[in-house]
Amino acid sequence: MSHQALSPAVNHLLQQISQGAFVLPSMPDIAARVRQLKREHLDDEKLQCQMLANIISSDPVMSARILALSNSQLDRQLTMNLDVDEAVHSLGFHLCSNAAIGLALKKAYVAENTAIAAEMAAHWRYTSAVAVTAVAIARHVGTVRPEQAMLAALLHRIGALALLKHADKSNVLAHSKQERLHLIDQTASMIGDYAIALWDLPERYSALAKDVADFECQRPVSELVHVVRVAICVVSTLMSAPLLIPEWDKIQSFDILGFNPNMDDDKQLSQFAVALQSAFLASAA
Repeated sequence: MSHQALSPAVNHLLQQISQGAFVLPSMPDIAARVRQLKREHLDDEKLQCQMLANIISSDPVMSARILALSNSQLDRQLTMNLDVDEAVHSLGFHLCSNAAIGLALKKAYVAENTAIAAEMAAHWRYTSAVAVTAVAIARHVGTVRPEQAMLAALLHRIGALALLKHADKSNVLAHSKQERLHLIDQTASMIGDYAIALWDLPERYSALAKDVADFECQRPVSELVHVVRVAICVVSTLMSAPLLIPEWDKIQSFDILGFNPNMDDDKQLSQFAVALQSAFLASAA
């Protein structure tokens, strides 16, 4: 759809984006603190985990989410973790720190408008489902680190959330779901990569939103992108996906990762779908 078919408010936003004037929420404090801890590269993993647990424990909501994550199928432990220290050590520093960054970003995106708040919640449920599935796929493939797959999945639709937050402050967009959907469809990937760059995340996540959404592209992309794409496809069999997904046999990510695009003929993909019953999804709802 052309820009002319959209409202003046949407055209104004597109102009802001092209001029680099679109204002995004800053990274939440807890996410920034975790990012800094990751950059310190401490040799003592026990100390790293303890410092991470201290940061997470400062936020009751984050503590509850990390506990739920550690006790979900994602962590595959036989015993229940009862506190944040146990949860962090169980998940490991890298997985837990990336999960904390991804989950903390949710705090930057809240809405006062009831309809928009519901749309934000639906987006978080969806990205949480993709994250759980991406971790399972990464573990199976073995060449992509699970914690990186988790954060990539949590970030791949962050542009849609930024646009919903903008819509919450716009009288026109707040009362027009159709306008919001048009805006997200046209600009979410661009805004997502803008947000990732603003938050100074590692290079591996640059262009992530655009690359993930371009399912049929033939140019080389990272295995991390392929993992998230396949995770999106698996999730789309159980819940509505906000991205337009082509026929699976047209998506090279399946072949590259060694999966059959016919889910009925691939038992492993079916097992990934089962992971969506994880307690992590309930905690992210």
